[in-house]
Amino acid sequence: MAKTLKRSPNFYVSEIAMITEEVENRQTVLFTNQNPFISNSLKKRAWEEIADKSNAPNQLKFAEEINKNHRRNEQPRDKGWN
Repeated sequence: MAKTLKRSPNFYVSEIAMITEEVENRQTVLFTNQNPFISNSLKKRAWEEIADKSNAPNQLKFAEEINKNHRRNEQPRDKGWN
């Protein structure tokens, strides 16, 4: 029976920093509107590349989770929740 990788449930501070840096490097692809040069598949591939860089050998995170986490961290915080 093949051993399956267990998904890491949380993001570490170092992972968030690395993901933020990778997103900043690819922001022209990730956050521009679709046009003949930037398709949805190109955006999806960029998120998958970021996921591949953030995955350690014993952890597995998917591009959708990284995308959600990045969007959640970029949202403005309520001032009452300090």
